[in-house]
Amino acid sequence: MCAKRSRSLAAGEPLLVTLTPHPTPAVRCSGLLGGAASGYSIGMTKATEAVLADALRLDAESRARLAAEILASLDGPADPDAEQAWQAEIARRVADLEAGKLKHESWAEVKRRIEKTILGR
Repeated sequence: MCAKRSRSLAAGEPLLVTLTPHPTPAVRCSGLLGGAASGYSIGMTKATEAVLADALRLDAESRARLAAEILASLDGPADPDAEQAWQAEIARRVADLEAGKLKHESWAEVKRRIEKTILGR
């Protein structure tokens, strides 16, 4: 949006501002990639800036889906052994619980421990 004042003001006269859409909105950088949180995007090609500007015009749900797809594309191929390794780990933990090798803690106890040891409360 661009602010536009139509004329000079007399002393004590309220300021009236008209907002009009800017033809090419600036892309603000979140600071996640090393840029200043309040600064403009830094280190991007013009094409990347254009894609980002288009993405930022999307509604929140569409931006979240797009972000998830972009992040997933950075992961590379899935580890073929991961599913089997997780199943083995789950089975081991269940067996340890059933054998009484592990101490049971309620969520309230875990939350208190986290707050004390990690958050320092």
